[in-house]
Amino acid sequence: MRTNIYHPQLGLIQLYDGDALTLIDPLAIADWQPFIALLADQQVTKLLHACSEDMEVFWHSFGQMSVLIIDTQVLEGRRLPAAYYPADSPRWWLKRCRSR
Repeated sequence: MRTNIYHPQLGLIQLYDGDALTLIDPLAIADWQPFIALLADQQVTKLLHACSEDMEVFWHSFGQMSVLIIDTQVLEGRRLPAAYYPADSPRWWLKRCRSR
C-alpha cells in the first residue's frame, strides 16, 4: 500500500494454496523467512493480478522479488503482452516487454 510515502509498504497479504485462503497481517509477523522462501521457490508458480506494486513492495520489504509469476492482468492483455516470469524475472521481463 502506498499512501503519502515514496515506497509502498506491505499491507494485508491474501494467500491461497489451492486448499485454504489465508490472510496475513504484516504487523503480526516477526519471522518472514517462510514467506521469502516461498517467493524464491522455483517449484511454485505464483498467480497474481496487477503485480507490479506487489513486486516492488516485496523487493523493498524483503530484498526478494517473486519468481515464476503469472500476472492475470498481463494475460488479460490490458497493459503488456502475456509474460511468464522465470527465475531472473526483472531483467528477463523488461527485455521481453521492450522487444514487442
